Amino acid sequence: MFTSNLGLGVLAATPFKHNISGAGDIAALGDIGETKQLPPTITLQYYPMKSSSAVQPYAGVGVNYTTFFEEKTVLGELDLDDSVGVAVEFGVDYMLSEQFGLNAAVWWADINTDAQVTLADGVTKTDKFEVEIDPMVYMVGFTYKF
Repeated sequence: MFTSNLGLGVLAATPFKHNISGAGDIAALGDIGETKQLPPTITLQYYPMKSSSAVQPYAGVGVNYTTFFEEKTVLGELDLDDSVGVAVEFGVDYMLSEQFGLNAAVWWADINTDAQVTLADGVTKTDKFEVEIDPMVYMVGFTYKF
């Protein structure tokens, strides 16, 4: 917490896995690939209640940086660019005592990336195309104040 109403939120996680589906002319193929990604996210949080309140709702806005790895596709090779985008969160803290509490939160991140596929012949490359992931992340956890 910077003040009694402003804090810093940090989302760090183990890698997420996403399936990639085709659109337009290749939509009938269904899932055409998959990737793993790490989405570190930082938000500035606003807490409207007094700091002594046992129930503490909050909202945050910030930035997300996503790096992709282990990209795979049935079409050949897949390359995804890293992404930077806006992140938004809503949550609530419920204090069980002065030091321990429960937390529930929902995060949304604008994760868009450019992708390029090199077909299985190893030579033919497609044009770059946009991939939109934009996940909703749901969390439940414990808090500890020190």
